[in-house]
Amino acid sequence: MGKKITTPVMPPKRKGNTIAGFRVENIPSVRIPARIKAGFALMKKEGHAYLYNADFARLSGVSAADLNTYHEQFSEQNHELGNSSRSKLVWFATPALKKAALE
Repeated sequence: MGKKITTPVMPPKRKGNTIAGFRVENIPSVRIPARIKAGFALMKKEGHAYLYNADFARLSGVSAADLNTYHEQFSEQNHELGNSSRSKLVWFATPALKKAALE
């Protein structure tokens, strides 16, 4: 494989106690998409055009089950390969990279 995947990325902590900070830390519907977005940023930084679900889970710090739950929100940057019974989820660093890969 190419480059080594680094440790999970966490959204930056905010100074003070803010509602936005509380939501990022405690509300899954806010926290998980924030970690997925941070994972895309780390993919770009490390030069990964795409990662399979398990590798993206390690990079983003989001469980594979949560990635499967939230993947529809990020449909511009992921794609399911294979049939519905044995599909494999692939995450792309940008929508443009997904488009280029699937053309």
